[in-house]
Amino acid sequence: MHQLQEQLQINLLQQTHMMQAAAAAAAASGGGEKANKGSTAATAALQQLQIQQQQLISQLQLVQQRILMVSSKNSFSATIPLHCPWEAFSPIRGFFSLALKSFFNLK
Repeated sequence: MHQLQEQLQINLLQQTHMMQAAAAAAAASGGGEKANKGSTAATAALQQLQIQQQQLISQLQLVQQRILMVSSKNSFSATIPLHCPWEAFSPIRGFFSLALKSFFNLK
């Protein structure tokens, strides 16, 4: 998950850099055919980065959902063991059996 977050940050930085560079180039050239060709290439590269950004976000969401599912499954099974529900009460059962043994002087 950490690696996906880093890739997303790098992607966003690249998009920001490309947008700033394109704006600076357009302002410096004042338009024209040469600027349009460069603009087309930059637009295609920017669109590719945006597609990659959406893919990274989708992957991050999947990882987060899996983490939530695993953690909620683990917390549920930790609170209520499904295989032997009575094991959840074993400390109480042990206390009462010890109390009964001592009350009746049993060994």
